[in-house]
Amino acid sequence: LRSIVDINARPVEQLATEDLRPLPDAEEAMRTLLDRLGSSEWAVQMEGLNTARALAIYHAGTTVLPQLHAVSRAVLLVVENLRSQLSRAAIVALGDCFNYLRNQMDPELEAIFVVLVKKAGETSGFIADEARRAVLAAIDHCSPPRTTAALVHANLTRNGVIKGKVALFIERLVEFLGAR
Repeated sequence: LRSIVDINARPVEQLATEDLRPLPDAEEAMRTLLDRLGSSEWAVQMEGLNTARALAIYHAGTTVLPQLHAVSRAVLLVVENLRSQLSRAAIVALGDCFNYLRNQMDPELEAIFVVLVKKAGETSGFIADEARRAVLAAIDHCSPPRTTAALVHANLTRNGVIKGKVALFIERLVEFLGAR
């Protein structure tokens, strides 16, 4: 016998970026976004992350950009979640923001890089890989001066692993600037 929970449960998972679609009521989705990201229920947070990504990709000007700081901070809190799937999905959300919002993410870079560089130095392979991809997306799409400043800020640590990651990211930034 299946329980009512099993029958009514719908799987909540991180959607691939190409599977995200415009939202029918973006303003309503934005009104509830911060509550969903701050929920104590991991499934609600995952839905919130998928919604944040769709808003950033399809509705940024009217929804995410006016509240970019609050949205970025809420997503950063989810990055720190102990549930690895949720942490990874939040990192993907930041990567999508860098890819689609581009230099509009500049004001948020310092706070985000401190967390992402730390995650890039973790032993959990898929979290570290996703964090590396997100930082590289920022290097490719955000303004070089703000990216440089954010990397220098993230390097203010005694942790050798983090310093090594920052050095690799700065090398990538220099290569990117040389190619331009």
